[in-house]
Amino acid sequence: MNEKHVLECKSISFMTAISNGTWFSKIYKPPSVFQILKNISFTATSGEIHAIVGVADSGKTTLLEALTSGAGGDIGGIAMLDKFMLTRRRFNKFCSHINYRNQYPSSLSVRSLLYYHARLCLSSTHTSLEIDHRISELSAMFDVIGYAHDKLEDLSFSARRRVMTVMELLKDPILTIIDDPTAYLSPLSAYQLIYALHFYAAKFNRIIIITLRNVRSDLSHLLGSATCLFYGEVAYSGQMRLLPNHFKKAGFECPPNENPAAYYLSLLTIDKESMQKVMETQEKATKLVAFRTDNDTSSDISGSSATGTGVLLDSGRKNPSISTVAAILFRRVLSLIGSTPSNSLAGLIAFPVTAAVLSFLRPTSLPSSLFFWKLLTFLYLLLQTIVIFPNYSKTSLLSFRECNLYCQTTSLTIFSIFFLVYSCIQSSLFVGIVLWSFKSEAMFQISLNLFLLSIFSFSIFTICARYLKNCSNIVILQTIIILAFFVSGNGVTGTTTSSSIQYYIGVINPFNYSNFLLSKLLSSSIDNEECTFPSYMCKLSMNLHSDLYPPWYAPNDVFTNFAILFCLSLTFLVISFFIHLTEPSVQLKKHMKQS
Repeated sequence: MNEKHVLECKSISFMTAISNGTWFSKIYKPPSVFQILKNISFTATSGEIHAIVGVADSGKTTLLEALTSGAGGDIGGIAMLDKFMLTRRRFNKFCSHINYRNQYPSSLSVRSLLYYHARLCLSSTHTSLEIDHRISELSAMFDVIGYAHDKLEDLSFSARRRVMTVMELLKDPILTIIDDPTAYLSPLSAYQLIYALHFYAAKFNRIIIITLRNVRSDLSHLLGSATCLFYGEVAYSGQMRLLPNHFKKAGFECPPNENPAAYYLSLLTIDKESMQKVMETQEKATKLVAFRTDNDTSSDISGSSATGTGVLLDSGRKNPSISTVAAILFRRVLSLIGSTPSNSLAGLIAFPVTAAVLSFLRPTSLPSSLFFWKLLTFLYLLLQTIVIFPNYSKTSLLSFRECNLYCQTTSLTIFSIFFLVYSCIQSSLFVGIVLWSFKSEAMFQISLNLFLLSIFSFSIFTICARYLKNCSNIVILQTIIILAFFVSGNGVTGTTTSSSIQYYIGVINPFNYSNFLLSKLLSSSIDNEECTFPSYMCKLSMNLHSDLYPPWYAPNDVFTNFAILFCLSLTFLVISFFIHLTEPSVQLKKHMKQS
């Protein structure tokens, strides 16, 4: 017989401070301190489901966050998993927290989503056959095996929730915490999910902890034990079969033909119909909390042989190597892009078609050509943003959930590598078609110029993505920023003093050096005729404004400008990577506020 795994929580407390009033009053007015959890103690064993039961705002979700060490505030008490302290690092490695509010790329098929996640989270010693068996076994257990080739967006609400459950159970966690699994589900779908979790816990000898707002009679038979909360305090914690006897000793016997779990939960609910009802129901609930405190038997693990040897905690699972993770992530990026073939096809066709159309304009004079190429550069970056960057949102949805499996920057790095390869092909194809009509030999240099500007544009996008999560908002903001750099780099805004902000922006503006490169490269391949534009437009197109460059800079050759443009683009890219290193903590704070 398998030995039981045990989670022991003793005196878990949680306090938080909330500042009210205006920003000025917060300076001199101390924040209000609230204790959300007070001495929560319970024991959960493997092979069964342990339910945290309570009405809204009773502290269920906060208790789960405290177990994962993710709740902000002062957390007291101790949580032991198999006689080991349940630290955040150990939880990330051996446990899972399923939150159905998390989103996943809806265009991916169920099979692809589960396969790539399994390759990342399972030990590197597992073979492909073992991984396929694990996926098939859990898919059959949760009744999603028939949806393998369906996209996530095409599934029903309940089926999508079961797929997300399978995804988190793939790594075989010792402890799985699920926040309100039955919320918004029909009675049949809720029973199907809880029954699958009950069967999973019994078969694999794992600990399942869930939160419930209402315990129906059909669900109560699937629960092994429960902890009933009343606004952060424990009214009962123990086996479900001992629940009626405990409340009967407290003086509240369950009426005949009533569901004991639902009836006793009603005793822990404040009736706000009238002040008298509030006082009566609060008195009953307080009495039950006091009775439980005086008759605490939560440390008893009734009828189990739980020893908590900690064998699995010392097993030393071997994570996939960096090269393996990189290869899996790169394949997944290709699957993400291939999951929307219409968008991918549009991305392949958009640049050649645009280049072919623009090639018919064929300006011949040098000023006209320079003005044409500057507008073409901005159009290229804008088109590139629209075509490839929406796939970034799909990648970021997965990368946050998996930031505990590998550094989140790894996912961003793989996407960046894919972008660089894709951008190199795009720029060469785009420039080649347009220059073919000019019969110019500067294809490589101009392609390299656009490629370096693409790196700069990508770094600006990733910085915007650090603070905004909606892809359309990111694209809009990134377009505005690139447009500002483009306009200032063409001398439309002049600088009057070396200490102005515009001066420093001009120094770090890659379009300044890109404009010189275009002037230098095109002047050797296109006839230099008199400027037919107005004088000001002629200066803009010819890049003759002296205030475009800082005083210490004197453009003299193509190599120097390419080197400066490369350094600036690479610097912005490195900055964007460092900014994204803090992404998991930022996401966690946003998640806590939403919860």
